[in-house]
Amino acid sequence: MFAFRYALCAAILGIPPYAHGTSIVVKLNEQRILIAADTLGIDSAGAVHEDQCKLVSFGKAAFAAASISSFSSTLGSRSNWDAKSEAQSAYAGHNDDLEATADDWRSGAERYFGGLMISDRLRARSLVDSDPDHVLVAGVFVGWDIQRAAELIIDLVRFEEPYLAGVQHLREVLRSRDLPYTTNTVTQELIEGDSTRAKAVREEWQIKSKEFPTSAQDWRWLEFLIVKTSERSEVGKSVDILELNRDGHSEWLQNLTCQK
Repeated sequence: MFAFRYALCAAILGIPPYAHGTSIVVKLNEQRILIAADTLGIDSAGAVHEDQCKLVSFGKAAFAAASISSFSSTLGSRSNWDAKSEAQSAYAGHNDDLEATADDWRSGAERYFGGLMISDRLRARSLVDSDPDHVLVAGVFVGWDIQRAAELIIDLVRFEEPYLAGVQHLREVLRSRDLPYTTNTVTQELIEGDSTRAKAVREEWQIKSKEFPTSAQDWRWLEFLIVKTSERSEVGKSVDILELNRDGHSEWLQNLTCQK
């Protein structure tokens, strides 16, 4: 079984543009949700750049895309795929119901990439050649469920093994805890690992955190984790960070690439 509780390997080498080597970090409690994402992308010429927005705010909820965040078909009969636009459309149709939104988005991803496998099998398979788990796209949804409990939904869409003949999805629904969740295995090690490297990074944060007011330390910690991940893995050094509050208010704490 493919396990992705707390960490997803989100580095997909496929057809650009896509979220290359993404690290998304989420910290949630019953009053407040923080979601952060790096900004590394790759353009159609293969050049790496630090200007890709991977977050979208719905007001009371938010979405982040990892892996193939957008895809342009070479076949005129097929439309293009954009994970964030699909998530926005799904949320608009479900009256703040986060689980229904995630269901709708996931179904759309399955239909699109399932159709691509039929119409352009070679190109479809090339999207996941470098990933042993054949992941196409990961959607990260945060908000509050119908009981007003903080919720993190991770939907992962991939080609089925062993012959990549179909599309399947995996879902994890996660709740409040003291430590953040992340989509990146390196970031995960820095959060919870016992390695010398992880301990050194936590010690460094204990010193660096004193540079920030207490009110900003929690979101600056998420930024710090992603920056430190970038020193060890191909993710971006710049970080967008969004805050959601239980009362429905949302605020960009750091917005370097996303349109307001």
